[in-house]
Amino acid sequence: RDPMIPRSHLSAYFRALPIRLRYETKPRKMFEWLEPQRHATEIGLEIARKFRPPSGAEEVVFTIPVMSRERAKDWGKVSALLQDTLWSLYAQSDGRWRAVVCGQDRPEGLEETARVAFVTFKTDAPPYFDKNDKRKTIDTFLAKHGPETGYYYPLDADDLVNSDLVGYILGDNNGFGYVVPEGYRLAPSGRHGWALGKRSLRDLRLTHDTLWGNCGSSFCVFFDKRPGGIGLRMVDALVYTRHGRVPHLAAALRHPLAEIPFPAVLYRTNHGENKYQKRRYPPRLAARHLERIATYFPSYKLPNGDAPADP
Repeated sequence: RDPMIPRSHLSAYFRALPIRLRYETKPRKMFEWLEPQRHATEIGLEIARKFRPPSGAEEVVFTIPVMSRERAKDWGKVSALLQDTLWSLYAQSDGRWRAVVCGQDRPEGLEETARVAFVTFKTDAPPYFDKNDKRKTIDTFLAKHGPETGYYYPLDADDLVNSDLVGYILGDNNGFGYVVPEGYRLAPSGRHGWALGKRSLRDLRLTHDTLWGNCGSSFCVFFDKRPGGIGLRMVDALVYTRHGRVPHLAAALRHPLAEIPFPAVLYRTNHGENKYQKRRYPPRLAARHLERIATYFPSYKLPNGDAPADP
């Protein structure tokens, strides 16, 4: 750990500092400047002159790593959770999206379409946590395929997105990226969970408990494969680190992410097939939150409820 901040990084440090002071809870983390911050700053210096306005032909590309059959407790459940995630994409009000799924094994029921591709992850001895390795495989795929410009959205294979998410991103189309402060963390009952977001007296939420601080499916960044464009350099700076760092790393990168102004992600936990299997069971959600989930996430089905309509 080198506490010294290079002189060329000082402007990036002060751009990121307000976000860190607002959201970090440990004083040491508010001020440290470690390898992720250095990496983002260097990439920011590298691409400062390469940014060009969006082309107008952007798509949102959801990158979805899936655990291996060997690691899964219930491969059928893993496949079903992924299918729900894909249903939430098919339910988008704006169809300008595609998804790239990557894993050692093809999930049950997964059919490749014009919008959904499956890329096999090949390795002799996969580590327990290989999500980033799978996304790098997806990056290689996107370098040859996919849209020329767009937004790279890391999405976990058990989370759902708001049906207006793609439409909002491409309607605003700022050429940098977006971050999700508001959303829901939901347990398998479909009625227990937490509403996540910034401080809100209306919701009796007195602390900053943002979606991006809890869940990795919480941001997207611009990519540009046009000759002389930035390529996937913003992806390199922001995707392969802890999601709680992303907003202040983006500020250090000189391209802060705009906030999505509505609950945009339904983060599903406690189902036994993700990394955090021993989290305490959440309290029952208030009726107003359940109503919002029904409104914002029409593809979501309560346990024993009806399946979404065929796209």
